[in-house]
Amino acid sequence: MDRAILFHIFAAFLFLYNFPTTCLSRTSPNITTDQSALLALKASIALPPDHILVNNWTATTPTSVCDWVGVTCGKLHHRVAALDLPNMGLIGTIPPHLGNLSFLVRLNITNNGLYGDLPEELANIRRLQYIDVKLNNFSGQIPQWFGAFPKLVHLNVANNSFSGFVPRDFGNLQSLKVLKMQFNQFTGSIPPTIFNISSLEYLGLSSNSFSGVLPEDMCNRFPNLEVLSLSYNEIEGQIPPGLQECSKLQILSLSVNQFSGRIPSEIGNLTMLKQLYLGFNSLEGEIPREFGQLVNLELLSLQSAGLTGLIPSLLFNMSSLQGIDLQANNFSGSLPRNICPRPLLRRLLIGRNKLTGNILSGIGNCTALSDINVLENNFTGEEVQPIATAEKVIPIEIQQGGDASGPGAPITLPSSTSEVPSPVIATPLIIPPSEGASKLDVSSEKEGAVPNSEAKDAPNSGANKGGTSQIDPFNALSIASYIAKEVVEEVGENDTSEKTADDVRSGSVYDDRSRERQELEEVEESGGRQW
Repeated sequence: MDRAILFHIFAAFLFLYNFPTTCLSRTSPNITTDQSALLALKASIALPPDHILVNNWTATTPTSVCDWVGVTCGKLHHRVAALDLPNMGLIGTIPPHLGNLSFLVRLNITNNGLYGDLPEELANIRRLQYIDVKLNNFSGQIPQWFGAFPKLVHLNVANNSFSGFVPRDFGNLQSLKVLKMQFNQFTGSIPPTIFNISSLEYLGLSSNSFSGVLPEDMCNRFPNLEVLSLSYNEIEGQIPPGLQECSKLQILSLSVNQFSGRIPSEIGNLTMLKQLYLGFNSLEGEIPREFGQLVNLELLSLQSAGLTGLIPSLLFNMSSLQGIDLQANNFSGSLPRNICPRPLLRRLLIGRNKLTGNILSGIGNCTALSDINVLENNFTGEEVQPIATAEKVIPIEIQQGGDASGPGAPITLPSSTSEVPSPVIATPLIIPPSEGASKLDVSSEKEGAVPNSEAKDAPNSGANKGGTSQIDPFNALSIASYIAKEVVEEVGENDTSEKTADDVRSGSVYDDRSRERQELEEVEESGGRQW
């Protein structure tokens, strides 16, 4: 009798132990759940009849979900691990069902016509490492739940209509390497928690309405930062000398803000710097002589920054310097007799200053020069002297008779022929993307491996559009190579009148930001912009 009771108790225990597992195995998410989520996305998008997704994404198709256009599955769990739909002409909203893609690691829906809010259900996808939703029309406040992705490495929400404050929760993204939020409508101060993300390599917050001051110790926890882009905002105060702690910086863009005071000499300690943009601020004083230590500098833009004094001759001894823009300041004195000891200089923009001396004697060796503006100075020289460059001969004429401002009239550049560049503010140098950038790989058996960035069979994929090399989103240098319209060199093209930072922000230079948005689209599509 006792044995019978024990037997029934043991049988009941086994039933109860296995019952939950049996039920869960029937109801737990699987590839069918992923299929339903993708079909919900398709249903929320207006697709023309001939769109590739119309007949490819169907429940009746004989192929697996893993073979759908833009879908990549992981080998370990056979679940959707990557959704790559860039440049697909998708117009609609993101349904909450997308949050059921619990194994999703990569989400790339860039350059479409998607709009509305990002659904809160996306916070359920805790494996996400890569999110790129740039060049859409998403609006509203940036979701706080973005800070809930412990594995997130890349976040790009640029070129949308997000507004309001950036959540402090972003400081929780301690694996983040790339944060791009340019060309939105964010306001308020930059959350100090962002400066605690020690893994960051690229921080792009330009073309918003951020205000406040930068903390002096902002670089104390940025040992790996390579790109800092804060242009086109309303940030004020002094430029922090502590920027020197960001010792790996290669691009520093602070132009078109409300910075004041002197340029900190400590910036000269950023010896890895390649591009420096400080123009259209309310600075004062001279260019620090320590800038001569920037041995890797390729482009220096200090246009309309309120600077005075002499131009340090050490600037022209930099072997890597290719472009220099010092227009619309109050520099005085003469230039070195040999501006191009190493003939790499392609752009020399020094118009609207108080410079004197014989300019022609200094630029004769500038054989790579293609853009030059020396207008509205007090230079003197011979009547006509050509500059022989690798591509053309640029004639430079000095009008005789002098003017009220100095002993000789300003040099002018003939612009009536197509062979001679007009004296305009020229396009900034952008380093071309690195060749053979590595791709993300989803083939690894390791759970949570970052999937391949190339959408399977997706037409017009943004990664290779136009035959350009693919850009590795985890390589800050590659991303920096196609950085958007960050600098002020194109402000007021064909206009030599002096412009202030207030002019730029108020719209007297740009009617709106649609031109900047268009330029960013072109840069992103081409994979980079060169001279």
